[in-house]
Amino acid sequence: MAEINAPDYAKTRKWATVRINGERVNLATLKFATKYTVTIKASEMPVDMIEKAVLLADEGMQKNTDDGDIAAFIKQGFDQIFTPPWHCVVGRKFSSLITHEHGYFLYFFIGKLAVVLFKARD
Repeated sequence: MAEINAPDYAKTRKWATVRINGERVNLATLKFATKYTVTIKASEMPVDMIEKAVLLADEGMQKNTDDGDIAAFIKQGFDQIFTPPWHCVVGRKFSSLITHEHGYFLYFFIGKLAVVLFKARD
């Protein structure tokens, strides 16, 4: 299992520990079954959804080399498991400004790829 490599400044800041559904979670202590280094940058998702997103990203990276195909793989996985609509952005360099449903946002790095996953408002 790969451990999250939280930046040094994250370990000293309050935001390294977030409250998800009333539960305090230290993002730096989460572990994932992937060969890639995983860094959670921001999350409003429950831990089980974070784990599923990381596993889908890992599987998508093994099956695809195109960032768009990896994003589609993660999005389709979340649409099947959780109530749609979900949106996913994957890449090495991008900017975004999004509106999402409260409690359904995740921004993380897996290897050198950044992933933004969120549920859109109806």
